This record gives sequence, C-alpha cells and structure tokens, in this order.
Amino acid sequence: MAVMGLPFIFNDVPSEFYGCSIVFIEEDPNKRTSGDGRTFTTIKPLRSAKQSVLDVQVDQPLTFGIEIVFDNPVDIHTLTAVKSWLASPLGFRKLQVCSDLFDQYYWNCYITLNNDLIYAGGYRGVTATVTCDAPWAWGQVRTIQLSGSTTKWINVSEETEPMKPVLEFVATSGAYLIVEVYNENLTYDKTFMIGEPYAKLSNTQKNGQKVEYTVPSWAKSFDNPEHVSLDNSTGIFICRDAKGNLLTKKYRTQSFNKQLLKIPQGIVYIKVVSVGISDLKIKYQDVKRIGGGFYQD
Repeated sequence: MAVMGLPFIFNDVPSEFYGCSIVFIEEDPNKRTSGDGRTFTTIKPLRSAKQSVLDVQVDQPLTFGIEIVFDNPVDIHTLTAVKSWLASPLGFRKLQVCSDLFDQYYWNCYITLNNDLIYAGGYRGVTATVTCDAPWAWGQVRTIQLSGSTTKWINVSEETEPMKPVLEFVATSGAYLIVEVYNENLTYDKTFMIGEPYAKLSNTQKNGQKVEYTVPSWAKSFDNPEHVSLDNSTGIFICRDAKGNLLTKKYRTQSFNKQLLKIPQGIVYIKVVSVGISDLKIKYQDVKRIGGGFYQD
C-alpha cells in the first residue's frame, strides 16, 4: 500500500529538480518497519529461573522499501538520469524527506534500485530499497553552550549506548578543564580532565569518589589561543590556531585522563570547572527510531 508521496533531498539534490517524489511502501498495512537492530546476550545462573543481560549489540541496520514516482510520464533519458542520481554514490548519503514530521531527522543511507515502473503512457518511476547505516534516523546537529556552572540537559536520544558528542573549546596557555557528567540517581558519574603539562587535576564525583589526574611532562602546552575539538566517538583531537590553521604534533591524547565524554539517556547534569577556557560547547545528534512508515494524524 502506498502511503503518501513527498518531495525529498538525496545527496544534496532536491527531487523537484527531476519532478519526482518519494512514496513509502507498506507490504502489510498493519505492520511498519520501525527500526531496532538490537541483539541481547543473556545468561541464566545455575539453579535460577531469572535471566540477566550481559550485553546489547546494535548490528542490524534499518531497511525499507520506497518508490520514486514522477509527477508526469518521462522519457528514458530522464529516467536514466534519476537512476544515476540515486544509485551512483559510493557510500552512505543523507536522505531528507521534506515534511513537518521528518524535518528534524534524516537517514544516512544508500539506495538500491529494483524495478522500473512503466504504465499510463510512459516511465513513471522506480522501486528501490533504502539501507541505512544504523537502526535509526539521525537528528540534525545541535549545539549546547556550557558555562562555568552546572547545566541541566535532557538527553532524549534513543541510541542504546550513551551519546558520544563532539566537545569544542578555546584554550590559552596554562589552561585546564574539568567536565563532570552525572544523572539524577547517580548511577552514572564520569569526569573528563585535560590540562597543561604537570597540571594536577582533581575532582570529587557525586558518588563521593575522588578522581585525580596529573598531566605528564611530555604533553604539549596549549597555543595562545588554541581551538580544540574532540570527537568522543573516535577519541580524535583536532587542534587549530587562531587563524584556523591545523596544528600538528600536539598529541592531545597525552593531555587528558582518557575518560571520553559520554552522555547517558534522560536527565543529566554537566558541571564545568576551568581556567583559561572559553567558548566551551557540545555538538551532538539525537537518534530516532523512525522506519519507512509515514505516520499522519
């Protein structure tokens, strides 16, 4: 059953350029692909009926069927151009549906073409399968500016693991930064620390445990100023000078306590203690388990 045709943008090209729209396909009107992809590993202790979860793996990407339909019949040349647009990218590309219900999210995917649609006097479109890089859709990049106080934040992302955002700040000579993340019931409590060589950083977490880190002597001092970006999903630092030029051989992994910034789901608090740090912010993406069905009230 075809649910609804909508304009869309794929690989930065709007569908209006070709006069076509996207139609989500439901093989069963009572079922829709919603996206999950989780595999649970459980264990049952000897002489016990209760199962315990050891691990959760997210390893099944979201897939769903679509039709790309032209507003009017087209010739073989236009059909070939559209098929080349949809199938030629080698890798995952952004698929954004132009709708109020989807405007905050997009799929990172590739499209596999299946069949041409030929009826009513010409070529009318193609059927295809969308394969995503994850079991969900990605939210647009958002930014939270952090200050020297405690920031309350509600992480509504539906990702299984804690969110791993990008941390950005500007540091001057002699700077250090301590970022503490904890939730309301204190079941999650982590501290990120970075500083100059020989800096002795300490912090008492909300659970009463004191954490300390001494920056080794072989770490590099901050430039004055130095723009630092840390991708907490990969652990990669990128450092630039005031003019935006890339700074090499900074080895910032030697400057911090190897505790990457991770944000759990729900209500969290981010506390910042710093000297010589400015423009501190977090860039992140929510994820949403949106499948191929179009939900209209």
